[in-house]
Amino acid sequence: MIITVIQNIDIESNINLFLQLFQQIGVYGIIILLLGKHPWIRDCFSDASDPRAQTRLTVFFILLVTLSEFLATPYHGTRLYSGSAVVIAASYLMGSLFWGTILGAIAGLYQFFLGEWAGLAQFASSVAIGSISGYLGKNVYRINTRLVLQVLFICLVKMLVFFALLSDYPIALFFLVKSGFATFTTDFLGALLLLFVLNFMNSEQEKEQSFATSNALHIAGKTIVYFKGGFSAEGAKQVCSIIHRSVPVDIVAITDNEQVLSAFGAIDNEVHGDSAQLFDRDARKAMRTGEIVYTRRERHRRSKRLPYNGLYVPLKASDEVTGLLILRNWGNRGFSPYVQELISGLQQLIGIQIEFAKLQKHKELSMQAELLALQRQINPHFFFNSLNTIMSLIRIDPPKARRLLLKMSEIFRITFKSTGDTVPLSSEIEIVKGYLELEKARFGDNIEVNFAITPAAMRFQLPQLIIQPLVENCFAHAFKGKPGKWSIDIRIDVQDNTFTMSVADNGHGVDPKELNSILDMGVGKGSGVGLSNVYERLKNLYGKRLDFTVESPSEGGFVVNITIYGTSE
Repeated sequence: MIITVIQNIDIESNINLFLQLFQQIGVYGIIILLLGKHPWIRDCFSDASDPRAQTRLTVFFILLVTLSEFLATPYHGTRLYSGSAVVIAASYLMGSLFWGTILGAIAGLYQFFLGEWAGLAQFASSVAIGSISGYLGKNVYRINTRLVLQVLFICLVKMLVFFALLSDYPIALFFLVKSGFATFTTDFLGALLLLFVLNFMNSEQEKEQSFATSNALHIAGKTIVYFKGGFSAEGAKQVCSIIHRSVPVDIVAITDNEQVLSAFGAIDNEVHGDSAQLFDRDARKAMRTGEIVYTRRERHRRSKRLPYNGLYVPLKASDEVTGLLILRNWGNRGFSPYVQELISGLQQLIGIQIEFAKLQKHKELSMQAELLALQRQINPHFFFNSLNTIMSLIRIDPPKARRLLLKMSEIFRITFKSTGDTVPLSSEIEIVKGYLELEKARFGDNIEVNFAITPAAMRFQLPQLIIQPLVENCFAHAFKGKPGKWSIDIRIDVQDNTFTMSVADNGHGVDPKELNSILDMGVGKGSGVGLSNVYERLKNLYGKRLDFTVESPSEGGFVVNITIYGTSE
C-alpha cells in the first residue's frame, strides 16, 4: 500500500499545498522573534533546562500551537495544520522527554477535541514527535547534520503513525496522495526553520550578554580606584559620573543604608529636592528584600505628570545590603535587556569593590587583629589577573567568561567574610576548586591537580581559608617561570582522631637555608596569605595538638604537612 501511495502522489497538488502551509511557518517564526524579546520568554532561552523556564516555554508554545487553528488551510472538507513543526522545535529547545511529551500531548488533545475523523492519529503522532524531540534535544539544538537527520526521522515517525492508525480509512489514502508529501515537507523544513530562529535568538542573547559583561568589567576597572577610601559621598559622585557616561540612562544615583550619597544626570530639583526623594519606598523595598526592584511610576508637580521607570539595585557586602545603585529613565523609556544584563554584572563587581574597600579600611585600622585580617586579605594581583582572563574570553567564549565571573565573585565573597567559625573541609575544597578553575583559565592545561580525600575528612571542621593559600603559594612561588607540567597533590585523611593533610607541588623548591625560618611571621612574601599566616592561625587554635612541617626534597618540589591530634569529625 505504501508503494501505491508513492506511485500515485499528486505532485502539483502537494506543491501548491506546501506553499500555503509553509506560510504558517513564517507566521510562527515572526511571532517567536517578536514575543521572544519579552523578558518573560527571553530569560528562558539562557537556561531552557530549568523547570521554571520549561514551564514558561511550554505555555508559550501551546499558545502558539493554538494559533494554528486560525492559520489552518482548508482542504477537501478538512483543515490542515503545521503545528507539528512548533512541537518539534520547542521540544528540542527544552531538551526534556517529560516536557516534550506534555507539549505534544496538549497540542494533540487540541486537535483531537476538534472532533475530526483523524483526531486520534493526530493526538498519537503529536505525542510521539514531542517525546522523541524532547529526548533527542537535551537542550542542544545547534543546526548540524545530526540534527537534520534526527528531524527527518521524527517527521517519518509521524507519517508512519498516521499510516498505521488510518490504514482502514479509504479517505486516508486520498489525503496521503494529495497532501502527504506537502505536510511531511512542511513539518521537516518548518521545524528546521524554527530551530534556526530559536538558535539565532539564543546567539543574539549570548552576544548581548557578552557585550554587557565586557562593559561591566570596563566600568568596574574605572570605578575601583574610588572605593579605596571606603563608601564615601565623593567616591559615589565619581562612580555615578562614570556609570552615567557608560550606560544609556537618564539618572544614576548611589545610596548608603539611609540616604542618597550622590546622583548624576537629568535630575529635576523641583521634584527631587537635592535628590533626596530618590530614596523612596521602592528604594526601601530593595534595601529590605535584597532583590532588584523595577518600577514604573509617576510624579506630580504643578499639575504636570512626570512618568518614569526606575531600577533599584542592591549593593551587597558579605551578603548584607550596604547601599543601592538607582537608575531612572524619564518618560516611557524602559530599560533594555542589555542594560539589565549590564547592571546585573555591575552589581556583583561593585559588591566586590565595596568589600575590598572595607578590607583595606579594616587593615589600616586593625594591624594587630591579625587572625581576623588574615581571613579577609586577598592577593590584588590575582583579582586583576582574573579580570584580564575573563575579558580575554568574552569575545571567544562568552558562556565561559560569565561562568568564571560568577566563580570569581563567589570566591571573593567567601574570602571577605569576617567570621572566626570553622567550616567543613568540603566547603574549603569547593573554594580551592573554584580558585583552580580561574588559574586554569589563565595557564591552560599545563596544570594537573590530584585530590585524595577520604569521606571522613570531608566532614572535618577547619578554620576558613586554610588550603587555598597553600595552593596559591604554588602559583605565586613554586611554578613561577618553571617549564613543563605543573603538578599539585592534595591528600587529606582522618583516622583515629587524627587529621592529616599534605599539599605537595613539583615546583622549584626552597633553599634548605630558608626552611627553618619560612614559618616565621613577616618572612613570607606576597599579600600576607602565606605559610606563616596559615601556621599562626592553626597554632593559635590547636596549640600543642598541631604538627606543622615543611620540606623541600632534593629532587625538587615543596611539601606542606599538617597533622592535628585529638580531633573528632
